[in-house]
Amino acid sequence: MSTPRIRSDLQATPAEEGGIKYFDVADPKSGSRMRLYDFEWLIAERMEANIESLDNLRVNLQEQGYNLDKIPYCVQYNKRDLPNSAPMDELKKVLNPTNVPEFEAVATTGVGVFDTLKAVAKLVLTELKRGG
Repeated sequence: MSTPRIRSDLQATPAEEGGIKYFDVADPKSGSRMRLYDFEWLIAERMEANIESLDNLRVNLQEQGYNLDKIPYCVQYNKRDLPNSAPMDELKKVLNPTNVPEFEAVATTGVGVFDTLKAVAKLVLTELKRGG
């Protein structure tokens, strides 16, 4: 049995709500959507803003009837090439306490970006197979 191949043309739209930056990403063919939040580049000086953004994500999801602990997601730590990036162990402790899949990334070079997208797709497909 061969593994099915999935092809999708994603469209990303930058947005901001209440000072929180994010991208709405949609697949027009399937109608699926995801929201990617910008956690202030995950630099040490912005850790408080990162925590606030994560709290806002939880609130925004709750307002739409979702619980972050019950939906498939992963964490991408972007801009890891910056000299003032927060240490990974601190980021993991603060932004990923439930130990979901996580990836270091440098979006300008593409490092970790596709790995994150593959992981999200796999999580969503697994959830759909379970009937979620």
